[in-house]
Amino acid sequence: MMHIDYGVSKDCINLDSYGMICVKCGCCSKNPNYKDRIIRTIRYYKESMRREKNFDRWDEEERWRKVQERNVTLNILYDKRKIRMYKKILRNLKGKAG
Repeated sequence: MMHIDYGVSKDCINLDSYGMICVKCGCCSKNPNYKDRIIRTIRYYKESMRREKNFDRWDEEERWRKVQERNVTLNILYDKRKIRMYKKILRNLKGKAG
């Protein structure tokens, strides 16, 4: 039995791929439907934000816990900005189509 898969594109945003194997999230899809690609990207960032909000592997040592808390907070802010940006792009696409 053989399993063949694709490597990630050079501009892959999905951290689950670890930069190696495409996880087929559709964020960099070659699909000619650009709107679908934007929707998938929004979905990716929402899932990323959900994982950050549910993070529970806190370090017992206070100084490392503070580092973790700061990183989680910054990651959530990053995801929120990306979601806003891609929702704006999506609204602009809908405005041009109608």
